[in-house]
Amino acid sequence: MGENLEACSFNDLSKLECQLDQGLRNIREIKTQLLSGQVTQLQEKTRVLSEENGVLQNECKETQLILDSTRLVALQDKNNQPKHIDIIETELYIGCLGKGKI
Repeated sequence: MGENLEACSFNDLSKLECQLDQGLRNIREIKTQLLSGQVTQLQEKTRVLSEENGVLQNECKETQLILDSTRLVALQDKNNQPKHIDIIETELYIGCLGKGKI
C-alpha cells in the first residue's frame, strides 16, 4: 500500500485521499450501527434476565415462607404432644399388691 504513487498527480492523490476518507467513514458508520444493535440486544437481554431474577427471588421467598411455616407447625406439634414419662416402680412387693411391702 502506498507504493507506485510517484506517477500520480496531485489531483489523483486528492481523489484517492477523498476515497479513503469516505471508505473510513462508511466503515465507522457500519461499525457504529453494529455496536448500537448489539447494545440494544444486550439491554433487552438485561431486561429479560432482571424479570426472570425477580420471579426466581419471589419463588425463593415463597419457598422459604412455606419451609418456615412447616417448621413452626412441626415445632408446635412436638410441643403439644403429651410427654411420656415412664414411672419405674422401685419397691419390691411380695404377695398381693398393697400388702406386705418390704
